Amino acid sequence: STDSYASLINFSNSLRPNINKNTISNCTFVINDDSTFVFSAIQLSTGCDDAVVRNNLISGLNMINITSAQSTMKILDCSSSTGLDIYNNTIDSINHTDTTSLLAVMDFDQVTTVNAYSNIVTNITSVGDTFGYRRNLGSPITVDYSDLWTLSGASVVRFDNVTEGGNCIDADPLYLLPPSDYHLQGGSPCEGTGSSGDDMGCYGGPDPLP
Repeated sequence: STDSYASLINFSNSLRPNINKNTISNCTFVINDDSTFVFSAIQLSTGCDDAVVRNNLISGLNMINITSAQSTMKILDCSSSTGLDIYNNTIDSINHTDTTSLLAVMDFDQVTTVNAYSNIVTNITSVGDTFGYRRNLGSPITVDYSDLWTLSGASVVRFDNVTEGGNCIDADPLYLLPPSDYHLQGGSPCEGTGSSGDDMGCYGGPDPLP
């Protein structure tokens, strides 16, 4: 069998794509395909140089594989490009139920010059292998001013070939009323602790999600 791929937002050979202020929520994907299946919420493949991914809210995504084939779930899948700015995104409640699965929240494969900061990633669950930030191929990159909280799986790697910056935290961000409202409560550890003193997450930064 050949590999099968699916993505919700996809760019290939597109210079300076700007993916901002999108809401992707409450989706369940059922895989009934004997091929190796790869799903991405946002995919940036070869030639997407100088891409920007910012102020997006991605929550409540579930992937169920009812076959014996291996399946992979990547929320942000970036490969073979130069330059990527990813900041002020909120990703919460991602679930992959396949025992042969791999779940990576952000996967950077041969992307040079990555600036990743002020993101909130929470409640990531897989019965297989779980990765927060993953750098499969290429020199290590650094993620900073971000919250990575509550990852679970058969094996869990928070930062794989990725350096955790000194301003990253591992704390409950205190969302106001998830899954309907991902604004931060007063006193949230993500309030004012992003880059440049902004809030982390999709409602932070100079041009927040409405």
